Amino acid sequence: MGAAGSVWQALWPGGASQTLVRSVVTMGLALGGLGRAAAATYYVTSAADDYSAGTLRYEVSRANATGANPTIQFDAALSGQAVALSHGAISIYESMTIKGLGVANTTINAGTISRILTISSGGSARTVTVSGMRLTNGSATGVGGAIYATSTNLNLQDVVLNNNVASSKGGAIYLADPGLTAPSISFGNVTITNNHANYGGGIYARDAQSLSISNSTISSNYAIGALGGVYARNIGSLSLDATTVSGNTARRGNAGGIGIFAANAAPTFQISNCTISGNLALIGGGVIYPRGGGIWIKGASGTISGATISNNTAHDGGGVYVSRITSPSTIESVLTVRRSTISNNTASFYGGGIDVRSAKTLDVAYSVFAGNDATDAGSGHGGGAIAMHLLSGKSYVRNSTLYGNYAYTNGGGIGFFNAVGTGANNTTIASATIVGNSTQFSGGNGIYAKAGTPVLNSTIVANNVNVANNAGSQDLLGSFKVNFSDVKKKGTATFVAGSGNNLADGTDPSLGPLAANGGPTQSLLPNAGSPVLDTADTAILSGVDQRGLPRVVSNHADVGAVERQNPEDVIFQDGFELQ
Repeated sequence: MGAAGSVWQALWPGGASQTLVRSVVTMGLALGGLGRAAAATYYVTSAADDYSAGTLRYEVSRANATGANPTIQFDAALSGQAVALSHGAISIYESMTIKGLGVANTTINAGTISRILTISSGGSARTVTVSGMRLTNGSATGVGGAIYATSTNLNLQDVVLNNNVASSKGGAIYLADPGLTAPSISFGNVTITNNHANYGGGIYARDAQSLSISNSTISSNYAIGALGGVYARNIGSLSLDATTVSGNTARRGNAGGIGIFAANAAPTFQISNCTISGNLALIGGGVIYPRGGGIWIKGASGTISGATISNNTAHDGGGVYVSRITSPSTIESVLTVRRSTISNNTASFYGGGIDVRSAKTLDVAYSVFAGNDATDAGSGHGGGAIAMHLLSGKSYVRNSTLYGNYAYTNGGGIGFFNAVGTGANNTTIASATIVGNSTQFSGGNGIYAKAGTPVLNSTIVANNVNVANNAGSQDLLGSFKVNFSDVKKKGTATFVAGSGNNLADGTDPSLGPLAANGGPTQSLLPNAGSPVLDTADTAILSGVDQRGLPRVVSNHADVGAVERQNPEDVIFQDGFELQ
């Protein structure tokens, strides 16, 4: 059916004036909408895969020939029919839009004999939009099992890519810029699932100006080597919003879920309102230290906000791993975490929740770390919730709760492992609650400082235990500057000059259970009459607490992450006030 026929059918199916309507619509199309220029629309009316008129392959070849950014629309009569490719990948080298009838009604199936779409711009960036379809069973020797695109502004909307395989990179999608342009890439309402490759099981993208993914699902993709779900290499800016990245596996390398890497630039990223869960970066094939079960960041800076990062596994950085690069030049990494839940992640050596190594800054606020583990028995390992090594800039953990995290050896809550103490000297832990964390044998059950002197202000560190010898448990191990805080069991820890105004050793903070007390994350609310009420340093405190509620109430502030309100009523607390 031609363009006029399809429009006619949509406007007036079966009426007595069919001929008149068809003529009017045809005339309107021919005149470009009564004198206004309009791109052509070509209709796919056959599910066959050959070069006859009306097939997808034929209509794409027509679109390539025009160079006028046409639209290719699947006709409604093809609803529920699959295009089974038998002549190899469909080649696109001009700007165009391809519209299916929705993922339940339009399928392009390569039958595991070829890739599905090959998009090559030929020297300057083209814009290609694909929407409303499923791309399945693509197979490529090399890169891009379903889609291979170079120098292309690629937009995918309402698309499913599943069961595609590439022998090298990009099980579902391989995107690259060969140095000619810096394209922008945008995915919305896209599902990328059960795709396989050696590197980048789901998406392998490099050298683009931007990659934006929203309202999408990237799940159960598998990389034989590294980079299970999404790999963004030298992407100027990466944005993930309201997207789930779950159940992806890097069998022998870094980045089970998301990998962000800078080879020769300084990219930025924003991960907002996402769920990153159940991803694995596993040991195997000679790879000794796979890192970043959920997210692996190297040489990039950005923010994780409103996220849930849970049940991910790696050798280091079960939830998140962050480091700089040093060759060909040094590119620092800065990680900011806001309003996020980081829970039940597992690392073997360092950082069950987050491992930050030779980076510039870690800044955590309004977040909760719960149930993360660093499990190896090695004497130098640990950091159940957070491990820090050699951070060069000022770092912060503020208005946050660390509860129920575990390290076999050192730092059930936080461990500072840098050899020269730079990171520890530059780290401030303020208005935090670090409670109920544990190690198997260490004294640093809450915080362990191998070197350096972290600063604690208006912070609770209490009831952290040594599982093997509870009688010998202490909350801190190392040297600290501590003010206006409740350290329940100081033990052998040293408080340096300038420390003071702390609650007496042995003071229990009297907190409720970890629960939804208002705001975006769970917290530990002080009980009425708790000794931490109204004893914090009001001279330096302002803004809001972990829940987004006023930090100073009636000219007083509480020690810890949560400020008890007067009266305390959590029914309508939403945390929207957080900065």
